[in-house]
Amino acid sequence: MMLLMELFRLFKSNGVQIYHNDFVCEPPGVVTGRSGTIGKTFFIEERYWPHNTTLYIKDFKGNYSKFIFYLIQSMKFERYYAGTTVPTLNRNDIHRIRVAIPNNIEEQKAICDKIDSVENILQSKQIKIKN
Repeated sequence: MMLLMELFRLFKSNGVQIYHNDFVCEPPGVVTGRSGTIGKTFFIEERYWPHNTTLYIKDFKGNYSKFIFYLIQSMKFERYYAGTTVPTLNRNDIHRIRVAIPNNIEEQKAICDKIDSVENILQSKQIKIKN
């Protein structure tokens, strides 16, 4: 009898290229590259493994996770690059960034609904252009 093993996506700074037979984070999660590819951001809705070339959020401190994803995605991390050959993002530098976040989670969700709507329209238009 053959047993099927569940595989979990392993997120590197530029996305998923391999899978792992274990996970270290429960969903939801937000992962962004910190070494090599910086600023590419992923919203994760299943168990996953963040690689050491990433920074990840698993505790959203009472905020709506998708809102935090869009917030991180909109930040311009280029100004925080360290390193010369391989772009690197130092988490100590970005931990000091102050941002305004609506206190009301319903407002955060409403903002995400608008962004999701625009994203869906853009995706639909890109598919039409491609075809």
